[in-house]
Amino acid sequence: MISYEKSEVTLGASVKPHQSLQVSSILNMKTVEKHDKYLGLATVAGRPKKELFSTIKERVRKKLSGWKERNMSAAAREVLIKSVAQAQLTYAMSVFRVLEGVIDEVHGMIMRFWWGQKGTEKRIPWLAREKLVCPKAEGGIGFRDLRGFNTALLALLL
Repeated sequence: MISYEKSEVTLGASVKPHQSLQVSSILNMKTVEKHDKYLGLATVAGRPKKELFSTIKERVRKKLSGWKERNMSAAAREVLIKSVAQAQLTYAMSVFRVLEGVIDEVHGMIMRFWWGQKGTEKRIPWLAREKLVCPKAEGGIGFRDLRGFNTALLALLL
């Protein structure tokens, strides 16, 4: 059921004020000029994409940094990466082509977490990222290739 108390409607600039009032009363929803966020993403058109995706990167960073404090097995790190960190991008990737730089930064954060790096500490990555995104049946870990995942989600819209 629709929660009318939580729902809002945004109408185009060509809609006249009296029409806006009619739509608002018919739908029993408040009319707003713009929505600040929808499912965690800013909805304001025209904002620089880098700024738009910075909130997603920040959410992934916070999740990973919170987990770094605990000692975890490789299996626990794998589950957290697959079920939480990579899932943070799903909605944004189904709507937008995410910038290459943003994908690289998120991949980097995930890989540093996977290899157990803390802060500026350097660790040896024993497998290349390309190998980690391979399916387990092919000797990889099965992490998502975020570029390919973004393309696949956008292809569903066609």
